[in-house]
Amino acid sequence: MRYRDTVRWLAAAALLLALGAGCESSSGQPADAGTDGPGTSDSTLPSAWTFTAAYDGQTTPAVALKADAADKGQVWLEVWARGVSSLQGVAFRLSFEPQQLQVLKGEAAPVWSEGSAKLASKFAARPEGELWAGVGHVGSRGVAATEMTLVARVQLQLKGSTPIKIDFRAHHNILLDPKGQAVKAEWFGGEFKPVTK
Repeated sequence: MRYRDTVRWLAAAALLLALGAGCESSSGQPADAGTDGPGTSDSTLPSAWTFTAAYDGQTTPAVALKADAADKGQVWLEVWARGVSSLQGVAFRLSFEPQQLQVLKGEAAPVWSEGSAKLASKFAARPEGELWAGVGHVGSRGVAATEMTLVARVQLQLKGSTPIKIDFRAHHNILLDPKGQAVKAEWFGGEFKPVTK
């Protein structure tokens, strides 16, 4: 029963993510490629960005975003989980203003490749300003995420010259334990801010 529930969850997540694929233009470039946002030019774009996480550092279980400073607008946004003794998978949706941010690629964190379990992983950017993502083990194997554990990374291109909020969409996120049960957690986004000289 547990295995069947896990497979059903992964199949549903894969189907939702597959529906989110198709956000490339006919040229093969992402749909929002080549735009810097309203009223901006290369000369007015910031050379660096900082990220302020909304996570309070105390809440658990929790999923939080982290990022280093972005050089020339390109940065890896990290998705971290905490407070789950055994985590089988995570599915989430991030929302943002599509004129301000372009998703370049996503990847599962190395923690999922430890051992011999099969990995399921999918990242799909949507033109309306959402990233649909899911990563986890196929079957009932879990990874320890009691302490802050990196579960996924997304490479972004920041555009424009105004702050960029990025948040998890309410009611579209799930942590799953190896028994196929959802783990209740708080989800914390954040904001990129241009560095002013």
